[in-house]
Formats: sequence, structure tokens, C-alpha cells
Amino acid sequence: MNQELKSDSGALENYLVEIKKTRFFQDEKEGGSFAQSREFHGKRASIRRKEFRRWGMLVIILSATLPVVAAFSDALPGKTLLVSIMAAAIAILTSANSFFHWDTGWHGSTNVQIGIDNLYDDWEIAIVNAKTNTDPVEGLEQARKATKIFFDATHNLIESEAKEYLSQQRFPEAKADGEAKT
Repeated sequence: MNQELKSDSGALENYLVEIKKTRFFQDEKEGGSFAQSREFHGKRASIRRKEFRRWGMLVIILSATLPVVAAFSDALPGKTLLVSIMAAAIAILTSANSFFHWDTGWHGSTNVQIGIDNLYDDWEIAIVNAKTNTDPVEGLEQARKATKIFFDATHNLIESEAKEYLSQQRFPEAKADGEAKT
């Protein structure tokens, strides 16, 4: 029985060999592969997370330090200039985060990376189920269906994240009172 199943599953094995030759199943060096998309979003998430935290911490430190600097008017030469520079730095960093959306970019890229991992895991389980199906024709159909789901869902996930991120990209507009709004 096992030998019979092995010989009948040749079509499934051939399918898997051929499908893994496609660009989608290549390594992270191949543009358009799921591995390349996963690596890209992983790196992008890491960069955006670091930028969000780095500049966020600087805003917190400057915001906490500003009142202390302002309170010591007599002891600090050039206090007015220092307070102005600190306030400008807070405004610039806050505006930069609002413009670049480091927080939402970090979340979106992380979700894509995790989503691709989950989709790949689901695909692998479906392939195991296809390989162990006693009906080789049904097993081949399961593998094809699982591959299409993996391919389509991966592309939909990436496209959805890109659309969401790009929909937030707007140049800050000036309000009537002269303040910037985003």
C-alpha cells in the first residue's frame, strides 16, 4: 500500500518540485518571492521601530528637560537660545513622526511579516495533508489550492499594507491660525 501511494503521488511531487522553482518560492534575494517580501518588511519594521523609539525618547527627554532649563534663568547663560532650540527640536521631531508615520509603518510591516509567516505555516500544513492523502488526485488538488491561497493571500496582505501606509502620507497643511495640521 505504501509503495502504491508513493508511485501514485508522483504528480504531487512533480508539482511541488516545479512550483518551488517559481519566483514566488525563491529565496530572499529574488524580488517578488515571499521570502524577499518577508525579509523586506522585517527590516523595514525594525528600522521604523528604532526611529519611532529613538526620536520619541528624545522628545520625552527634551519635553521633560525644557521646564527645568526655563526655570533656571539666572544660572544659565544663553538660556533663551537654549530654550528656543529645545522647543524647536521638540516641534521638528513631533512633526517628523507625524509626517513619516514611523509608528504605523512599524506596525504595518510587522503585521505583514507575521502574516507571511502564518500563511507559509498554513501552506506547509496543507502540503503535508496533501502528501498524506490516500487519493493522489485529491492530494494534488489540495496542494494546488493551498498554493493558490498562499500566493493570493500573501499578495493581498502586502498590497493592503502598502495602500494603508500610502493613504496616510500627506503633506502637513497649514490651519487658519498658522499651526500645521496633519
